Amino acid sequence: MKHLDRILLAALFATACSPTPEPVAPSVEVPLAEVGSGPQDAPVRTAKAPATSLIPELSAKKKEKREVVEAVVVPDDRYRCRSTSQEFRHRTTVAVGDPFPLFTGGSCQEVSRTDTHILLECVEVRRHMCGRAHAAVERPSDAIGPGLVAWLVHAQQSEAASVHAFRALDAELAALGAPAALRERVRGAKRDEARHARQMASLVRAYGGRIEPARPLPRSERTLREIAIENAVEGCANETWSALIALHQAEHAATAGLRAVFAAIAADEVRHATLAWDLHAWFCGHLSDGEAREVQAALDAALDRLSSPPPVDARVSAELGVPDAVTHRALADALVPRLAA
Repeated sequence: MKHLDRILLAALFATACSPTPEPVAPSVEVPLAEVGSGPQDAPVRTAKAPATSLIPELSAKKKEKREVVEAVVVPDDRYRCRSTSQEFRHRTTVAVGDPFPLFTGGSCQEVSRTDTHILLECVEVRRHMCGRAHAAVERPSDAIGPGLVAWLVHAQQSEAASVHAFRALDAELAALGAPAALRERVRGAKRDEARHARQMASLVRAYGGRIEPARPLPRSERTLREIAIENAVEGCANETWSALIALHQAEHAATAGLRAVFAAIAADEVRHATLAWDLHAWFCGHLSDGEAREVQAALDAALDRLSSPPPVDARVSAELGVPDAVTHRALADALVPRLAA
């Protein structure tokens, strides 16, 4: 997708209703620990000067202050929230002989059938992760406990899982004969996610938490359709959303050190989201018309679900700049139409 960075910035500025944090003295930093060993595991440090963004437009553009109106959100009966996991249930009909819809983290079961059609009840669990998921990676626990440490541990696990996810995706793309340029970008994203995992691990330790590694799972051969659907959901929808959240954190986290960390992550995640959209185009160009429609339907459903905010601890919003429910919904409402335009 062209100009995804501009789309994300436009969505961010359209919802710039929270006051910008007061500047902090340059000496205030998050005490990041050294993590890992070897050339690729250099110590991660925060910038000493306050930094709101590595993307110039974020620092250059003046925000408008808008009144925030609290609204009562009535949950849709189709959703049942469990901590940061949401379960989406619906019924659909497919023709006899057609494949069942494929969802990341969910499945469809037959309810009834006629000679020509099958009625399905489908369940999809959407987990709110900070990185890309993959069928070959064990996902972090759905439940995030209260407090800063719990959020940071979950973020660290998600970033570590993304390293395995991009490694597995690279192998799948090689088997599919994908262009070398796309594969090189995937490998670059893997290196970025390794750095993000070290940054989050440093923050976990700085706040007194313990590191929990991500675990790869045995891989099984998948079809192009399955890989394309996963990329649409985890890449085009969720990574684009993660990029927007990181941009928000780069503006609203409580300290200069935290804002610098999230700004660096945001710049990488914008590239990863752009990669996902480019992979989406390549995948759809090699699918049948029917399969391409299935991939698009999965993407549309994933984008629609972005407007359902997970519960967020108030301390996490205040310290780490994670959007609260009202801001989350406003960001989603600003982003999704721009992606479809």
